[in-house]
Amino acid sequence: EFDLRAAFKEIDKDNSGSINIKELQEFLTKNGYDDDVKAVIAAADKNGDGVISFEEFVALIQ
Repeated sequence: EFDLRAAFKEIDKDNSGSINIKELQEFLTKNGYDDDVKAVIAAADKNGDGVISFEEFVALIQ
Protein backbone atom coordinates (compact mmCIF):
# COMPACT_ATOMS: atom_id res chain seq x y z
CA GLU A 1 0.00 0.00 0.00
CA PHE A 2 1.28 3.43 -0.96
CA ASP A 3 1.85 5.50 2.18
CA LEU A 4 1.00 9.12 1.38
CA ARG A 5 2.28 10.42 4.72
CA ALA A 6 5.68 8.76 4.18
CA ALA A 7 5.87 10.12 0.63
CA PHE A 8 4.98 13.61 1.87
CA LYS A 9 7.64 13.45 4.59
CA GLU A 10 10.24 12.32 2.03
CA ILE A 11 9.61 15.44 -0.04
CA ASP A 12 9.29 17.79 2.99
CA LYS A 13 13.03 17.88 3.72
CA ASP A 14 12.85 20.68 6.31
CA ASN A 15 9.98 19.01 8.22
CA SER A 16 7.94 22.22 8.02
CA GLY A 17 4.69 20.34 7.43
CA SER A 18 4.44 21.69 3.89
CA ILE A 19 6.25 21.24 0.59
CA ASN A 20 7.80 24.36 -0.90
CA ILE A 21 8.80 24.93 -4.51
CA LYS A 22 12.47 24.06 -3.88
CA GLU A 23 11.61 20.76 -2.17
CA LEU A 24 9.20 19.79 -4.94
CA GLN A 25 11.68 20.71 -7.65
CA GLU A 26 14.44 18.65 -6.00
CA PHE A 27 12.11 15.66 -5.66
CA LEU A 28 10.88 15.82 -9.26
CA THR A 29 14.40 16.27 -10.64
CA LYS A 30 15.74 13.39 -8.54
CA ASN A 31 13.01 11.13 -9.87
CA GLY A 32 13.45 12.05 -13.52
CA TYR A 33 10.40 14.26 -13.98
CA ASP A 34 10.75 17.39 -16.08
CA ASP A 35 7.34 18.79 -15.21
CA ASP A 36 6.88 22.50 -14.68
CA VAL A 37 7.18 22.73 -10.90
CA LYS A 38 5.38 26.08 -10.74
CA ALA A 39 2.44 24.59 -12.65
CA VAL A 40 2.31 21.65 -10.24
CA ILE A 41 2.39 24.01 -7.25
CA ALA A 42 -0.34 26.16 -8.79
CA ALA A 43 -2.52 23.11 -9.42
CA ALA A 44 -1.98 21.69 -5.94
CA ASP A 45 -1.85 24.89 -3.87
CA LYS A 46 -5.57 25.38 -3.39
CA ASN A 47 -5.30 28.15 -0.77
CA GLY A 48 -2.63 30.10 -2.66
CA ASP A 49 -0.04 30.25 0.13
CA GLY A 50 2.83 29.11 -2.11
CA VAL A 51 3.34 25.72 -0.46
CA ILE A 52 1.58 22.36 -0.58
CA SER A 53 0.04 21.13 2.67
CA PHE A 54 -0.46 17.43 3.34
CA GLU A 55 -4.17 17.77 2.52
CA GLU A 56 -3.35 19.48 -0.78
CA PHE A 57 -0.75 16.77 -1.51
CA VAL A 58 -3.33 14.03 -0.96
CA ALA A 59 -5.80 15.82 -3.26
CA LEU A 60 -3.10 16.15 -5.94
CA ILE A 61 -2.14 12.46 -5.78
CA GLN A 62 -5.71 11.17 -5.82
